[in-house]
Amino acid sequence: MALNFAKILIKDLHHRIFGSEGRLRDLNSKTAILATNSLSSELCADLASGIDSILSVSKPDLKVWTNVDASDQRIYGFENDIEGLELTLGLEALISEIEDYLGSRINAWTIIAGRTKFKEGNKGSGGGWHRDSPFSHQVKIIWYLNNVTAENGPFEYVPDSHRNLLASDYELGEMRFEQVQEDSNMVLGSAGSRLICDTRAIHRGKPLLSGVRYSLTLYTFRRRADLENFYIKSGLAFNQ
Repeated sequence: MALNFAKILIKDLHHRIFGSEGRLRDLNSKTAILATNSLSSELCADLASGIDSILSVSKPDLKVWTNVDASDQRIYGFENDIEGLELTLGLEALISEIEDYLGSRINAWTIIAGRTKFKEGNKGSGGGWHRDSPFSHQVKIIWYLNNVTAENGPFEYVPDSHRNLLASDYELGEMRFEQVQEDSNMVLGSAGSRLICDTRAIHRGKPLLSGVRYSLTLYTFRRRADLENFYIKSGLAFNQ
């Protein structure tokens, strides 16, 4: 417990001194920021079709992760499948903004394309409530590729749970939670909406009640080795 306390204290001091700046500084208080019409509906439809096309083909070299009940499927390194995707999403500027907020350099990144379907008993995207890190601030950017309602698995988070961890009722150092103790916010949006969230906050993809959700998610890493480990932990080969 003392070690976890010290880790959080050090990470928070770093964030306060070197980060918390730039266009994403509102994350300090808002936890999540939603922008509509970030992508055109036509592009979203094309990208969703591309996801279906890749997931319909079984190849041993595909970087595809599937959960136990196949309700949650993800294509790792989707930027390698869609020409010009980095430019289309404006990643250079977004990554610079993430660096300003975190106060750290980003040295590796990947886009994961996701298709989450309704199946009885599904846990939604991400497998339930969790933090991406129990210590460091993290930033995740998600683009909805179809209309997302309360029915088909919206991103859901506990406001302010990325702040004041030392005064939180949640156990320090924990990453996964069976349930949350506060009211949560669902992020609903039309196709093309872009969500930016500090995912040190407790969050999940809400379990689907019906339908399907298509999305793109930007994952960033301070070290290239962290990206490689991200693949390995998911049981996938890292060949970039």
